[in-house]
Amino acid sequence: MARLPPGIRFIISFSRDQWYRAFIFILTFLLYASFHLSRKPISIVKGELHRFCTAPNEGEVHFHSQSQKAGDTAPHRLPGNGTDCGWAPFDQDNYQQLLGALDYAFLCAYAVGMYLSGVIGERLPIRYYLTAGMLASGALTALFGLGYFYDIHSFGFYVVTQVVNGLVQTTGWPSVVTCLGNWFGKGRRGLIMGVWNSHTSVGNILGSLIAGFWVSTCWGLSFIVPGAIVAAMGIVCFLFLIEHPKDIACSSTLVKYPKAYENGAHRFRLQKQVLTDERSKPLPGSQRRLRKYTKKGWARKRMCSERRWLQGHAAARWTCFQAAWVIKTHEDPEMQCLLLSDGKHSGHQNHVVILPADGGGGMAAISFTGALKIPGVIEFSLCLLFAKLVSYTFLFWLPLYITNVDHLDVRKAGELSTLFDVGGIFGGILAGVISDRLEKRASTCGLMLLLAAPTLYVFSAISKMGLEATVAMLLLCGALVSGPYALITTAVSADLGTHKSLKGNAHALATVTAIIDGTGSVGAALGPLLAGLISPSGWSNVFYMLMFADACALLFLIRLIHKELSCPGLATGDQVPFKEH
Repeated sequence: MARLPPGIRFIISFSRDQWYRAFIFILTFLLYASFHLSRKPISIVKGELHRFCTAPNEGEVHFHSQSQKAGDTAPHRLPGNGTDCGWAPFDQDNYQQLLGALDYAFLCAYAVGMYLSGVIGERLPIRYYLTAGMLASGALTALFGLGYFYDIHSFGFYVVTQVVNGLVQTTGWPSVVTCLGNWFGKGRRGLIMGVWNSHTSVGNILGSLIAGFWVSTCWGLSFIVPGAIVAAMGIVCFLFLIEHPKDIACSSTLVKYPKAYENGAHRFRLQKQVLTDERSKPLPGSQRRLRKYTKKGWARKRMCSERRWLQGHAAARWTCFQAAWVIKTHEDPEMQCLLLSDGKHSGHQNHVVILPADGGGGMAAISFTGALKIPGVIEFSLCLLFAKLVSYTFLFWLPLYITNVDHLDVRKAGELSTLFDVGGIFGGILAGVISDRLEKRASTCGLMLLLAAPTLYVFSAISKMGLEATVAMLLLCGALVSGPYALITTAVSADLGTHKSLKGNAHALATVTAIIDGTGSVGAALGPLLAGLISPSGWSNVFYMLMFADACALLFLIRLIHKELSCPGLATGDQVPFKEH
């Protein structure tokens, strides 16, 4: 028999489940990257909407931007728009406030809609909900660009478009995080989600490059092309997204790693443990076998062969789950305590009666106030408010800042701003790796926030010295600013959404994720608005505002950091209430 080709050997070296998980990882990555791709054009086009020129009464137009060559011919005049140096109404002296209002309109609507999106999304099929949001977002992004072709100069038109687009884009984040949480367990969650969360930076980079390609010649296409990409990805979502491993008859991660059942892949109710005086009572058939097999420790291997699982034998699946859970209770003393209603340990903890949920609908969706009571949700939400304020200020204003300080044209400034997102990719992965190794999410975020504040000050000073210094500081600032933001919105949200107090309620993840990201989006709305109001007094004041925001983000984590560091000799998961067990 001939030896198999290397490519085929590589393919068959992975199981069916692993290939499906890789597919969902890549698909959700691309879906949310397209959302961010459609958010970036507005920051690139700002420099074209107002190109820093005036038209004196004498008729000669003087250019104040060094991106314009001295030999350029005078621009022609447009009716009601003065000159083509800018796009009315953004060609006025208050252009910074108007551009800031556009950012605020989108982000404020996004923040308000996010609180509702999680509650709605957990009650609807994820695939349909996400598809509808992406199609609507693509249409609205393209609508903004149509203002160029139809010569629309109404400020209200652009504001309303931004508001509605902000609302429909809230369908994205809770949906993709919930889907990813269904497919992946807690193991190496920081690393996996750190890599996955780089979709934010990848989307920003692609959005900058696509928008920058047309910004100087036809800025309307800077919106229409990203809008078409988002809509196309919406169709891909409808055709290929698999919400849950059970929908494709994939075995849950829990078959290998029992802790993953806490992600809500299987819902269950825990009854009181069988007491000592009941041990002598005869058990039903499957539970007698469970006692026999668990004594030897090979119940899962005997009862949970992949063949029987995939063939759909309900009895085998259920006995397997019972055996896995009993083994887990032997390994986890805290879980043994949770199984007793009075909180006391029992001398014999071999038998647990586990009842399946009623058709998967036995648990109601968690309420908004119930999600707020999960330990750590409020602290991380407020921390993200200020962390996202800093990140989104860079997202929406960095190209214009580079244009003003380094005297580059709009396209080159947009390309240079992508270095901030490149740094963000490494920052998110680094934060995930460190938090996994140390098992201290809050401390990891706190360290990066502590380093970010002085780095922002150095960036504000060095960026005026030349292009080389700007490049280096963009990479460093991107890593330190995006690291905590990425960690909180992914791994921390998933930790809190599968907290042990939820007892396996899979409906909680979307709501918790929406609360955390919705609160962060309030900061995302305030940051660009404040930047637009403060920047006329000098860019240095904008950086002081960003440093103050970083300090506030760190302040809200102090209690959780203290709780983590107070038990240095123990695993964080056994001590800190916001980590799942």
